[in-house]
Amino acid sequence: MKLQFLLLLFHVIVMSSEVVDVPDDVDIYDWMEDYFDELDKDSEIEHRRLGPDAEDTIPPNTSDKSANLFFSSITKLISKNSEEDIDNLGAYSTDSTKILLCEEQKSVNFAGFRIFVRLLHHFFKDIQILKSGFRPHDYETSFEINHTAVSYENKAFNLRWKGEAEFDTTKKVFYYTKFSLLGDCAGIPANLPEHPTQPVESYISRLKKTFSTEILQTNPRPRSVDYDRFVDDFLFKKVRVQLCERNGKILSGAEFSKYLSDRYQTAVSFTDHAFSQDTFSNYQTVVIISVQANFPNGVIMRDNYTFRVEEKRNRGDELGWVDWWTAYVIVQCPINLTPSVDPEALKDEFIGQVCGSLSPIINDGPSVESRTPFLSHMMKEEQQGFWAIICGTGNGPKNYNYFTEQFLPSWPSSYASSELEKSEVLDNTNFSFKCILKLKKVDTTIAKMDFQMRAYYEVNQWLVKEVRVGCEY
Repeated sequence: MKLQFLLLLFHVIVMSSEVVDVPDDVDIYDWMEDYFDELDKDSEIEHRRLGPDAEDTIPPNTSDKSANLFFSSITKLISKNSEEDIDNLGAYSTDSTKILLCEEQKSVNFAGFRIFVRLLHHFFKDIQILKSGFRPHDYETSFEINHTAVSYENKAFNLRWKGEAEFDTTKKVFYYTKFSLLGDCAGIPANLPEHPTQPVESYISRLKKTFSTEILQTNPRPRSVDYDRFVDDFLFKKVRVQLCERNGKILSGAEFSKYLSDRYQTAVSFTDHAFSQDTFSNYQTVVIISVQANFPNGVIMRDNYTFRVEEKRNRGDELGWVDWWTAYVIVQCPINLTPSVDPEALKDEFIGQVCGSLSPIINDGPSVESRTPFLSHMMKEEQQGFWAIICGTGNGPKNYNYFTEQFLPSWPSSYASSELEKSEVLDNTNFSFKCILKLKKVDTTIAKMDFQMRAYYEVNQWLVKEVRVGCEY
């Protein structure tokens, strides 16, 4: 009678694995909570939520330890691809263990199972709502595990695993006799694709929406985990984030998350969002997100973020999932839009930003990225009349195109490193200043060079219109 009762208790309504496109306007994690609440209403098996790091499961000498070992191992295999966890399952499986996948229609050996779970590891980016149920017994057990996994295409998969184990009276542990993945595996690729399966426009749409509505918002104010999640979901793991206001300093993704948290922790509101995008190269798309951030005491700042999107593997090995990622972020210097700003009060900060951004052009190597902070302070429009006089190129002034496309890219080639020795104001009325660089040449000799500049105040910011690049001395 007791056995019949237990068998009745373990009656399971088997459902096909379901693939769901989660709408963009629905939080996927809230959706998964509701989804499993509905599953529980239809299931007669007793479920209980367990963490993925179930402890004291080895050796699996009881039925609950056997079930929990499988539960924790399969979860960590998908999320971390841990060799230790696949070995744990292998240690308590035998040559006669039946391993069935995809509606129990595909039979594989343990080596095939190892390959399949590694594919799942690369295919899914997150696992949520972990639950399990099992039928306890002294000499045999059955168990079922379900969870929702989210792919890099933002699709939610309901995965259900079912297993059986028997107690070995000689070795005093449970060995798995069968485990299987229920459902037809629809939507799970047989092999990792060579190129992203989602259009780049889909990624860009999610990037713009998430950054503008979940990061640049105050109600509710984002938590640290929200900034981290944005970085994990959209930025390549080796992303380079360049900060203009810190003289072109390069940050990691984790440091960028903290920067966003610190910068906007006192923001009152965000308004006037603007978006644009353009082709940067034959494999990169540039997405520019601009917003007006309002702070206490009437301070208003215009912030501009440039996201450079390209096709990348999310992990370093040859089996990494290929998708669209932001590989480079440029955070432009904020534009102060606060009314009644005294231009005189901005001069010292402006000189520090301009002079401080010269040395990185040499130290970080010649590239568009290393020159961007310095050039962000220049007048770029033809009608603004920018000109530069450069030692060694004749006495005539050069236009902006010559200065940015010919002089600056070639200038660092003679130098190994640079540091700003000092900056000084030359004329406060007709605002001009000088940056003195100390240069270490390739032959290790030391030289100095002066950059003299004149700036004009336009649209709430100072911009350089005239540059004189002196000779070495």
